[in-house]
Amino acid sequence: MNPNATIEITTKDTPEAVQPLVVENINKQHKGGIKANTDISLSVRPGEILGLLAPYGAGKMTLVRQITTELIPASGSI
Repeated sequence: MNPNATIEITTKDTPEAVQPLVVENINKQHKGGIKANTDISLSVRPGEILGLLAPYGAGKMTLVRQITTELIPASGSI
């Protein structure tokens, strides 16, 4: 490989078209009344990296599933 070669990466999205991920007041309650998420809000701008750290059973995966639309939140918006 040529060390002086340049690689050009392009994307269809223009900077104006890239929107942040905004989660506002997400709530989810499982069967039996177990609350998985209560009033979670966050905003992640393009290029940012977000880490979720919490104990087992705290609702991290439930939040990810809500963001990816695998689960529908009881209330709030994405």
